Amino acid sequence: MIFKVKYKPHSDLETLSKYQLEAIKNKFNTNNCNGIKLDFIACIISQAFLAEALINIAGYGLFRERFEERDSYNKKRNKVLRELEASHIVELTNTLDSLQETRNELAHAKPSTYEKETKNNSDDFTVFVQPYDKYLNIEFLEKSDAVLDALCLAMSNNRLIDEYGLTTTAVEVS
Repeated sequence: MIFKVKYKPHSDLETLSKYQLEAIKNKFNTNNCNGIKLDFIACIISQAFLAEALINIAGYGLFRERFEERDSYNKKRNKVLRELEASHIVELTNTLDSLQETRNELAHAKPSTYEKETKNNSDDFTVFVQPYDKYLNIEFLEKSDAVLDALCLAMSNNRLIDEYGLTTTAVEVS
């Protein structure tokens, strides 16, 4: 048998980010928080990659070959969001900003040396706090998940993007 497959890579990222979020919730529910910060980081990176993939898919759907994937993320995002009817999505821009900020801080970090004063011996580990730590919590990850779901829905309701394709499919051709 031969199949014609239309593969949409954002589907894998969506599945991955949802899997990671569920794994985090399960860890909390079973009181097993070993490595939870690493799980948070993996989930937020997956969500950030998914956000960028959605912007790229929407860009190709809306603008076809006129879409410049190599443009900066902010330029692509602004161009897509101007055309996409997504103004009803609460916290869309803030969430996309937070995901991109975290991704950039993790992917483009440079070694640094700094001094940090602690108030007492019980908070010695606060010297390791990073700017993105404020997003490493279930509430933010759930909010991001809901925002990305709403963005997917807005994209699927757009005729041009829907024609371009959002779903991975396989159709038997012989």
